Amino acid sequence: MGSVPACSAKAGISIRELSRRRGSQDATDGQVAELADAYGSGPYGRKALGVQVPPCPIFSSEGCRQPYPQMLPLRLRNELFALFQSALADAERARCFDWLALFLRLCRRRREPRVPLSQLLLHGQEKHGLHRKALDTLLATGNILTSSNFPPILSLRSSGELKYLEDRLPRFQKVLPQCVPAKSFEAPLLRVVRIAQHLFNQGLFFDCHEYLEKAWKSERGPVKIALQGLIQAAAGFHKLELNSSKGCMELLLNASKKLQTSGTLCGANLRPFAARLQSAAQSIRRGDFRRQSFPRMELPPI
Repeated sequence: MGSVPACSAKAGISIRELSRRRGSQDATDGQVAELADAYGSGPYGRKALGVQVPPCPIFSSEGCRQPYPQMLPLRLRNELFALFQSALADAERARCFDWLALFLRLCRRRREPRVPLSQLLLHGQEKHGLHRKALDTLLATGNILTSSNFPPILSLRSSGELKYLEDRLPRFQKVLPQCVPAKSFEAPLLRVVRIAQHLFNQGLFFDCHEYLEKAWKSERGPVKIALQGLIQAAAGFHKLELNSSKGCMELLLNASKKLQTSGTLCGANLRPFAARLQSAAQSIRRGDFRRQSFPRMELPPI
């Protein structure tokens, strides 16, 4: 089997230590899943570590987000955020999401996660009036859709990625029109917070967390504390998607304290949102958290 890697860059913990913690129930399913994903399907992947992460009940109850097979496809998660971030500054990149939506519709029709390039072009250009340049931009990255050489067939890497894309793509398509183009009268920080609010309220928690990071690093004082609170709120619910209820509760409570301390951000009162986060953490602890109690980020001036 070869030597065991010292640690995972993603999880920051050794395989041996993780195995020890897993045996004593000290390692969370989210930790195990993320570490297994870091090693893919190899000898240190999910099969070797015995990873069988059950669907998170909070996101699989009726009317809530559908569960993903075993774990989130982290590679696709990261690539979609990168595409979204570039789309904020480039209208051509924003049109890539239209091609992805068409790709999904054709996948449903074909009942498989792959579509011939010729069929995608036929429907996109002739029936929907999509621009070929946006598709070329999407394919040039090679990170979301993969392509065979001949005949060219576009596909995702797994049915799990297809399920994830079906869930996330409509959310991005609701957010983008509210963010592109930028409003000329907006201050940079106000625009960042407004976009983060849209991402959070669409359930794009990882993307909200990542988007706020750059602004948080450049700010100081109460503004920095407020941004950190918003980041922790988004990170908390992303932890929940990774089946880590304990990690989620800790982050939500920390976020609530920081938002209560900072009080305002861009003229918006943060304390009502802080109270909703605290209530959500208590509901998760009791095990009765449901979508109807999901806290929205509502900052009135934005």
